[in-house]
Amino acid sequence: MNTQKQLYLLVENGTAFGIIDYIPNAPYTVKYYEASEEDYRNFLDNGYKFNPNTKKLEPPSEEETITKLWQNVRNKRNSLLSYSDWTTLPDAPIDKELWYEYRQKLRDVPNNFSDPREVIFPEEPK
Repeated sequence: MNTQKQLYLLVENGTAFGIIDYIPNAPYTVKYYEASEEDYRNFLDNGYKFNPNTKKLEPPSEEETITKLWQNVRNKRNSLLSYSDWTTLPDAPIDKELWYEYRQKLRDVPNNFSDPREVIFPEEPK
């Protein structure tokens, strides 16, 4: 007996927006296409998009990938800045100059690298 779930890609107006387990005789109101576990992972994690002509998921363009990677870099940079906000308090028991330099390096990260895959974040002062 085959116990493997059958997955289906949900599509509306040519855009994939979800993947479901197939439920026999369910009253689906959108189109759906058979999908594999790999399709599911690519859709969720790698920004793949549905091509209505081929009825398959296709990888994002290089431009879309770079845009997403830069967003990830900015999100990490923003988290590191937020995490170190306490260092700007007047009575924080730290070397203010070291922390100021660290935070400035974080702010400069997007301007100091041309490829988001090459970004190296500065180390937090000790």
